[in-house]
Amino acid sequence: MAVLPPRGARALTVLLLLLAVAGCGGGAAPAAAPVTAVPASPQATPAPPTSPPAPPTNPTPSCLPALAGTSLRSAVVDGVTRQWRLTVPDRLPEGPVPVVVSFHGYGQSAAQQDTMTGLPAATRAAGVVLLTPEGVAARWNFPRRAAIGPDDVAFTRALLATVPAAVCRPAGTVLVTGISDGGDMAVAVACAAPSAVTAVVAVAPSVTPSCPALPPTVVEVHGTADPIVPFGGGGGDRPPPFQDTEARSATARAANWAATEGCGTTATTTRPAADLVAVRWSCAGRSVELLEVVGGGHTWPGAAPTPSLGATTHSLDASAAVTRLALDPARTFG
Repeated sequence: MAVLPPRGARALTVLLLLLAVAGCGGGAAPAAAPVTAVPASPQATPAPPTSPPAPPTNPTPSCLPALAGTSLRSAVVDGVTRQWRLTVPDRLPEGPVPVVVSFHGYGQSAAQQDTMTGLPAATRAAGVVLLTPEGVAARWNFPRRAAIGPDDVAFTRALLATVPAAVCRPAGTVLVTGISDGGDMAVAVACAAPSAVTAVVAVAPSVTPSCPALPPTVVEVHGTADPIVPFGGGGGDRPPPFQDTEARSATARAANWAATEGCGTTATTTRPAADLVAVRWSCAGRSVELLEVVGGGHTWPGAAPTPSLGATTHSLDASAAVTRLALDPARTFG
C-alpha cells in the first residue's frame, strides 16, 4: 500500500512499489461537522420485492434502511463533498449496533482498504456496521493542519452521526482502526473524541500525539521488521505538510499511552504465537496492548502477502480480531 510520502531516493523506490499494490495501502470531543445530504448509491440494485417489506423493528421517522452489503455514500461536510463505503450486515441486532471505522493508508482508497483487510465480510457476518471513509487526495489530516486538507476528525464525527438514519439503529460501541497513516488517523480520532470511541486498533502507526485522554481500549499492532515505519522509530522525516511526523518507537508509544490511561509502568508479556508477542498494561477497566509481529513488515495481519512491504503474519487475523473487539471491548486483542 502507498502509505507515506517519499523520503529521498530510497523511499521513492519503495513508494513506486507500494503504488503497484492494490490491496494495502485531544479532551472534550469536538462537535460534529454539518452534513447537508447523505444520498446512497448502492453498488447493485435488487429486484423489486413481490410484496411490501416488513418495517424495521424500531424505525425512526426519517429512516431509510440500507440494503445488506456495501454501498457508496457521500455528503457535504464543512463545504467539502466526502465519500465513504457503508457495509451493513445481513442481520442487525436489536438496539444499538457495534460500528467499526476503517481508515486506508496514504495513497490508497476505501475500496482498496476493504479488499486488503477483508473487513466487510468479517463485520457483515458478525452483525457489525462498517464505515470505510475516503481521504481527500488519498491522505489523512492526522496532524490536523489546514495545509494538509479538511478536518478529518470532524468528518469522522459527522460520518458516525449518519449511522442511525442509515440502518434504523443507534450506534453502540465504536472501534476505529487503520493502517499506517490510517492508523495515525484512527489514533487522532480516539485522542480528539475519547468519549465517542470505545476502542482503537492502529496497525503500523508512526506518531505519538499528545492525548489528554484515550478510549478504554488501545491496541497497536506493529511488525518488528517494518521497512516503512520502523518499529524502533526513525527512518527520516517527511516533507511538508507532513513534517515532524517521523516514525517514533512503538514500545515507547505504547508505554506513553499506558501512562495516559493511568495504568502505570508494569506490563504483562505473553506469546500468543511463535511470531507474536503481546505486551499489555491493564487497570480499572482500561487497557493498552502492543502486539509485536516478530519479523513482520508493513502489513495487515491475515491479509494476502505483499513481499515488497515485508512479511505478513497469518498467526493472527486482524480483521476477525477487530470485529470481536467491536462486539466485546473488554476482551484482549492478541
